[in-house]
Amino acid sequence: KNFPYLKSSNLEKERKSMFAWCVCFALVIVDHVQSECNDDTDVLHIDWQALSTEGSSNLLNWPAYEYNITFDHFNMEVVIDAYLSYLGYSVDKDEEQIGTTYVLDFASDDAEILPLNEPGTCSNRLASDFADRDFTDWWSYSTASPPVVGDAGYLAYPPFLGTHWFMESMSCSSIHVRGHFSYKALFDECTSYDGSRRYSTLTTDDRWINLTLTFYINVVSPLTLRSNTGFYRAYQLVSAPFVVAIHKTIMVLEPIGINLFTMSILAVYKEDAQSDFVLVVITESAEYLKLSNASLVVYPWD
Repeated sequence: KNFPYLKSSNLEKERKSMFAWCVCFALVIVDHVQSECNDDTDVLHIDWQALSTEGSSNLLNWPAYEYNITFDHFNMEVVIDAYLSYLGYSVDKDEEQIGTTYVLDFASDDAEILPLNEPGTCSNRLASDFADRDFTDWWSYSTASPPVVGDAGYLAYPPFLGTHWFMESMSCSSIHVRGHFSYKALFDECTSYDGSRRYSTLTTDDRWINLTLTFYINVVSPLTLRSNTGFYRAYQLVSAPFVVAIHKTIMVLEPIGINLFTMSILAVYKEDAQSDFVLVVITESAEYLKLSNASLVVYPWD
């Protein structure tokens, strides 16, 4: 009825022909989808012996990397983006396929980023993910296309839930890692595993509050996979110092001389003899300004 120029038998043939063409086209598309990465050609493998004798600048099989550190003024957050080569197993003169991983943190010492099952509080891994796991599992990685990252089944690219980090695979040969860190986290929460060392340094003067840290990316492999000897191969791929600088006074007076912000102490008290003092203040603003995302940047004892 809708196609008066086609007879019904021809219309049925046309439909069958179109259906067969669509099925064939779909099969061609599926046939070209890569379900596995080629572990020999797509995934990068490090030769630690070559690194020690030739240096990283002379190696073809060495991780490519890019990184960017920015400050989100609205949320008072430091955002770190890193684009890295996807690493598989590594080799050495007397060891084959010993495994490799990235450690991202603000710790400078190998002693503070290792062992892997005792990471710093702002590292890209959690100690709980390594509990009751075989040592060989610490270095497992995916060869799916794209590789599975952030999964407990592949601890070389460990789960990121509960950390400050997010990780995604871009292809068989590259990954993207992003970290979000509030000012407070950088100031007093980023520490060594046992909390004995804080990684940030705070300096102040009459005008500025400066919070200084260094972002590190380390490539790490075990000495051997046969047993957990407690010794590792480690190479510092990135060392990037940065400063979060906050001006102490910005636009404190309105054009007619009125203070834009005033603070008043409402109360100072202790809940009991053992507790700390509590200071309650009220902040008021002129010109219908609203104070949002408040963050304590200098503590009284500093």
